[in-house]
Amino acid sequence: MVFIEDYAYSATGKVFHIAENMAILKNMLVQTGIKYTMISPTAIKKFATGKGNANKEKMYESFKNETGRDLEKEFELRCDKNPISDIVDSYWLCKYGFENFIKEL
Repeated sequence: MVFIEDYAYSATGKVFHIAENMAILKNMLVQTGIKYTMISPTAIKKFATGKGNANKEKMYESFKNETGRDLEKEFELRCDKNPISDIVDSYWLCKYGFENFIKEL
């Protein structure tokens, strides 16, 4: 099963490009018989921090508390820059999906 972060309600930027790529991904998953579940960003944030509107810094703080890993020191980057924010988001998305949807497998 694949867990995908759903679209943000107030997303801006290249939304058409994102939507096109998401459609291709979903189509490929369906054609290959791989189940997927879309999970809202607010659900992931609430799961990670207790607040559905948590910012990247709060998500990272929760990540550090849970894993004991300080990626800023390991990679010498700031938490509001990729790839750290992507790693943190991916971690919480995977954990949320595993804890909430693994029963379906």
